[in-house]
Amino acid sequence: MASTNGNIRAAAFFIAGGVLGTGLALLFAPQSGRRTRRELRYLGAKALNKAESMQADVRYAVENWMDEFSEKLKDTINHGQEWTEATKHQAQEALEFGKEYIQKEIERFKQALS
Repeated sequence: MASTNGNIRAAAFFIAGGVLGTGLALLFAPQSGRRTRRELRYLGAKALNKAESMQADVRYAVENWMDEFSEKLKDTINHGQEWTEATKHQAQEALEFGKEYIQKEIERFKQALS
């Protein structure tokens, strides 16, 4: 998750730097103010489109990661439940065997005392 946050921050800084650099370059360019404003609007719209595209990419990546994590968690829980059931069954069998063995030993001991 920290990697995703780092990627988002890096992308945001990259876009902001690009927009700021482009804006400054256009402001100091030797052309008319009208043309500069038009280019700034165009570059702003282009930066916005890139930002929206990157946002969609990040959202898609996060949703995929959440789906994979959810599936793995469900699989792990199911495996744990299966293991618990199998272990519970084995423990019950061992207790029954022990109970029968103790009862047989008690009967054998009683017969030996008689």
